[in-house]
Amino acid sequence: MKRYLSIFTFFSECLSAKTRLNVRVACLIFVLALGMLVVPASAQDDATPEQQQPTTTTTTPAPDATSPQAVNRDGGVKFQQYLVDNFEDADLWFGGMWVDDGVIQVRKVFGAPEAVRAEDTTTSLYSLGAKVNFLRRSYSYASIEPPREIIIPGITQKLSVWVQGRGVPHKLFAVIRDFEGKTYRVPFGTLDFTGWKQLEALIPERIDQQNKLFATYYRRQGITFVAFYIEFDPDNTFGNFFTYFDKFEATTNIYLYEEQLRNDQLSDEERVDPIDNW
Repeated sequence: MKRYLSIFTFFSECLSAKTRLNVRVACLIFVLALGMLVVPASAQDDATPEQQQPTTTTTTPAPDATSPQAVNRDGGVKFQQYLVDNFEDADLWFGGMWVDDGVIQVRKVFGAPEAVRAEDTTTSLYSLGAKVNFLRRSYSYASIEPPREIIIPGITQKLSVWVQGRGVPHKLFAVIRDFEGKTYRVPFGTLDFTGWKQLEALIPERIDQQNKLFATYYRRQGITFVAFYIEFDPDNTFGNFFTYFDKFEATTNIYLYEEQLRNDQLSDEERVDPIDNW
């Protein structure tokens, strides 16, 4: 109210002093002064609800790596187990490590996990064994490789293998190649347990398993298994270390992949599903 009274006083003084300002100019000054008072007041009124009711943002936690939301990336696609190797004919597998760190031997040995033997007692008789003789304490590693790299068809969700641990915290990885030939290491876990245990390695989404741009023309999908990779704990690189592998599998959509290949090989009269090549 004091501001309004001061404006009216100024307006009256302008008229009483018989200044050269005409009535229109005085009215214009009055309107501008009134606008300066009204606009800040309305802005304050508009800002008040935001201050009284602050906005809150809700963050949804990321799904766990083992949850179905994180694992089943291709929802609705039928995944199944694809046997990469059961090591019944593992004579040609070989190992490698730096000669200054130790010597590794790889061979087929008799013996298998009870869970695997229970599934098939006639063919699940052997496993892949690796023996490391350390020559010094060091940050060392070893690779256990097949005679040739193994192509796993379809889109692989995860890898699994039975491993016999010796209670030593060495780390096991799988070395794989993506669709473009880039090499990655995916972790199975630590071998700090005793006895047989099935370990799993999830395949991250960042690893390309197909040509997404030309998926219609490049039907080949999947990753390529290169080797098992053991990263040794430096505090336990002495004496001998033994470990064994059995039933190496991949969870993949091989069923869908085989259906695509079968459909591509059919003639136009035999083909049931249309093909996107036109």
